[in-house]
Formats: sequence, structure tokens, C-alpha cells
Amino acid sequence: MRRRTRAGPERAKSRPRKTKTQKGRRLRDPSAANHKTQPDVAQLTRERDEALEQQTATSEVLQVISRSAFDLQPVLDTIVRTASRLCDAEYAVIFRLQDGRYSPAAANNASAEFIQHAAQNPIPPGRSSLVGRTALKRTTVHIPDCLADPEYDYFDYQKSGKYRTMLGVPLMRESVPIGVIGLLRTTVKPFTDRQIDVVTTFANQAVIAIENARLLYELRESLQQQTATADVLKVISSSPGELAPVFEIMLANAVQICGAKFGVMSLREGDAFRVTATHGAPPAFVEQRRREPLIRPTPGHNLERMVRTKEVVHVPDILADPKSAPMLAKFGGAKALVNVPLRKDGDLIGSIVIFRQETGPFGGKQIELVKNFAAQAVIAIENTRLLNELRESLEQQTATADVLGIISSSSGELTPVFNAILENATRLCEAKFGVLFLADGEGVRNVAAHNVPPALIHAQRQHGVIHPPAGTPLGDVIRTKQMAHIADLAATQAYEARHPLLVGAVEVGGIGARSTCRCSGMMNLLALLPSIVRRSGRSPTNRLRSSPISPPRL
Repeated sequence: MRRRTRAGPERAKSRPRKTKTQKGRRLRDPSAANHKTQPDVAQLTRERDEALEQQTATSEVLQVISRSAFDLQPVLDTIVRTASRLCDAEYAVIFRLQDGRYSPAAANNASAEFIQHAAQNPIPPGRSSLVGRTALKRTTVHIPDCLADPEYDYFDYQKSGKYRTMLGVPLMRESVPIGVIGLLRTTVKPFTDRQIDVVTTFANQAVIAIENARLLYELRESLQQQTATADVLKVISSSPGELAPVFEIMLANAVQICGAKFGVMSLREGDAFRVTATHGAPPAFVEQRRREPLIRPTPGHNLERMVRTKEVVHVPDILADPKSAPMLAKFGGAKALVNVPLRKDGDLIGSIVIFRQETGPFGGKQIELVKNFAAQAVIAIENTRLLNELRESLEQQTATADVLGIISSSSGELTPVFNAILENATRLCEAKFGVLFLADGEGVRNVAAHNVPPALIHAQRQHGVIHPPAGTPLGDVIRTKQMAHIADLAATQAYEARHPLLVGAVEVGGIGARSTCRCSGMMNLLALLPSIVRRSGRSPTNRLRSSPISPPRL
């Protein structure tokens, strides 16, 4: 009994102590846990909010990228604005690579003075600047205080931007830095790792946007070029033998795709070039070329260089190279040009010149496009030549058949034969009129005429038998017994000596310069006359004298 009585109180006494200890622990532990978890919850909440904000911003940028497939600027503007806000930076600037240096392409909150200075002084790769160092290292560069950085010396930039802490992240495409995102703070306040990660994300999005814009631009450019080429080929196929519409569509497409102001096509004539087509040319230039259709290149002229090299001549700044195109600069306001030769079998036959009224080089793809048009122009010229030769051949064969039909049915009468020959020869030669002379002793006599002015035929008939001196077409034919082709009767010595035959042909008949003859085959029909006359057993002159001749058709 005593043992139980002693044990009972001990257990009873020990239980309260145990119970008190447990109660004490329950009171202390919740307080300690709350004290420890409150900062953790706040930090997690803050990180959650920042992550949501970053995701929202990223989504907004991606939406802008999807909406602005062909317009890169809104994407870059959104990126610098969002990066500046999320990373607590006063300024954000995207620099893009152009001709080996980096120039500003988008900015947020940067002063006009800073942007102007950066545009006028593009940054090369190098350690002395944030952008140059980032491009050189091809990795993120963080400068806590540019004024304390021993390698930084772009103090003219710093003075115009008034910044201290800097962060640069490269825009990498296929291991090549095509740009840099720069974040700037006006106070010394280094960026956090999270902020650096945010800028890196935006840099990747900027690369995607730039690449998409580039690919879409190249696709659109390719489709535009293919459409232009198809248009030219369509005109070539629908205008056989006609060069004017082909040249016009070529120039129109070349000018448009090259972003130029106007274009000129010319074909070579000896040492000169004749303008054959223009597109968009200023009226002053068109009028000047109308007065002087032939261009005779002077030393240093773009055509003279092309004749010398037979290669493309590219002049990005005519003002800095005034000899290259003095007339174009004066009458057309041209400040940049590209001249592409038309070559056939290695020979220079013409040129296509595209002009801008702003200085600056033409792109390589633009020059290749004009070269493609030049090749098509050569094909069109050659096709036209072949078609014209075929057409002329068919016309001559038809005319020959007509004359032979008249010969076979003339029963020895020469007048219908002469008239048929003159009519067909005049038509085929696209001449104004024709006259046929036969030898009479030591001279020649007018025996047939077609569309000859009455005054001229009257003057020739008054002379009867004509004895043409040397230096005149008839005199040269009698002396050489070969065809004589005089390009300009008024430029001959016989005309200057006032020989009546030449004076009448020029001043009465109206025969002018630049006459051409492409119907020598028709003249060979005269070789048939001896056989015709032999059938009558009489000489041509006697035959004509003894037989009545129908009056020449005037």
C-alpha cells in the first residue's frame, strides 16, 4: 500500500511537469515559425510578381513581333521601353551593326542630344566603350561605374548621356554580334543578376524580330524581283520586234526596285550613245536629250569608264565625282548612279543607267537586278533583229515574186517592170521616193520614178541625158559599177559645189541626212533586165526610145 501510495504521487507529480513542458513548446514554436516565414512569403510574393510582370512583358513583345512582320521599328521600340521599365534603367538603347560600326536603332528616354551624337559617331568594336566591348567580347558586359572603369574613354558619349552604371547585352545571330542592347543609369547602381537575365531575354527576342524582318524582307524582295522579271518577259513575248515597250517596262521596274528616281537606256552608235528610252526623267533632262540625242562620253564620264572596262560603273556620290555625270547632275539632279553595260558576245552595245537624287551606294542585290534586266534587254534586241531580218526577207521574197510575175507577163515591156521594182524597193527601204536611171551613151537617163516630187522630176527631165561627175552617187555608180550609199547628200563635195543634180535632190526633193538603205537585194532584180531585153533582140536604150513609156508615177 505504501509503495503504491508513494508511486502514485510521483507519477502525478511528474505528469504536470511533462504537461507544462509541452505547453511551453506549443507556445514558443508558432511564434518562432511566424517570425521566420514572414520574410520568406514576402520574397516569394515579390519574385512571383516580378516573374508575372516579366512574362506579361515578354508576351507583349511577342505579340508586337507577330503583328509587325515587315515593320521592325515598333518591335525594337517596345523592347527598349519594356527593358528600361523592368530593369529600373533611365535609358535603354539598341545599337545595330552597319558597315562594321554600331549605330542607334531604337531608344527609350534618351535625350535627342545623345541620339544625335551616337548617330553621327557610330561605335566600332573595341574595349573603350560599352557597345564596342560587348560586340568585341560577344558576351554581356556590366560596368558599375564608367567613370571608374580604367578602359572606358567614350567621355563625349557619357557627357551627352550623363550616365554612370552601364549594362550591355549582345544581339547574336549565328555567333555574329548584329547589335547591342545598352541599359544606362544616371547613378552608380549596379544591375542585379535577375535584371541581367531579363535583358538577355529581350536581346534574344530582338534577334528573332530582326531575323524575321530580314527573312520577310528578302522574301518580299525576291517576289518583287520575280514579278518584275515576269513582267519584262511577258512584254518581250507580247511585243515581238518592238523594243520601246520592253525598254520602258525594264526601266520602270529597275527604278522602282532600286528605290531610284529615274532611269535611262541608251544604245551604242560608234563612239557615241543614243538615248532610246527614259523613265521618270526630269523634264529638263528630257528636253536636253531631245536637243542632243547623242552622248559623246568625255574622260571620266560614267559611259567612258564603262566603254573602257565593259563593267558596271557605280558612283555613290556624283557631287564628289563631278566628271562622272555632269549633264545628269545639272539637268536631272542626279547624286548617285549605277551604269550596267549591255554586252553581246563580249561587245558593248548599250547601257542601263539608274539614278538617285540622294547620295548613297546601291545595294548588291539591286545591281544584280539591273544586270539581269540588261541581259534581258540584249535578248530582246537580238530577237528583234532576227525577227526584223526574217520579216524583211519575207517582204523581199514577196516583192521579188511580184516583180518576177510582172516580168513574165510584160512581153518585153520595161516600164511596168521598172515601176514595180521602184514601188517595192521604195516600200521595203522605207524611203520617200525612188528613181531609176538607165545608161545612155556616157550618161544616164531618167526612165522611171515612184512618188518623186514633181519639181524634182521636172528638173531632171530638163537635163535629158545626165552626165554626173565623180563624187555624186550616180557618178560613183558609173565609175565603180558598185552600189553607192550616201548617208547625207548635203555633206558631199558635189553639193557644196552646187551641182544641179545634188542641189535638186536635197533642196527640191527634200532628201536629208541619216538616210539608210536595207533593200540591196531588191536592186539585184535589175540584173534580170539584160535577159528580158535579149528576148526582144534590141538594146535597152533603143527599146526605150522606140517604145512609148508610161509617164513616171509621181
